Amino acid sequence: MTGRRSNGEGSVVKRKTCPKCKKINSSASEKNLKKCKYCGETLPQEGTWMAQAVMGINPATGKPKRKSFYGKTHKKVVKKWPRSCRK
Repeated sequence: MTGRRSNGEGSVVKRKTCPKCKKINSSASEKNLKKCKYCGETLPQEGTWMAQAVMGINPATGKPKRKSFYGKTHKKVVKKWPRSCRK
């Protein structure tokens, strides 16, 4: 079991692309990213981090507007994340 996340870090995940099927696998836990969940191929060590933030509600559909932020490390992604979304 992994440790708890900091406040406001509920939407930060690591992403890895499978070399065989080219599908993106993502998880907040590194141990879940050993094998591709689609084809079973071993995933590479490197990957990118992604954070998503809800920026408001679309009045026409009522669905949340999301913005994604990407980076090489967890710290870089959290730094790019808007300060208002971390609270």
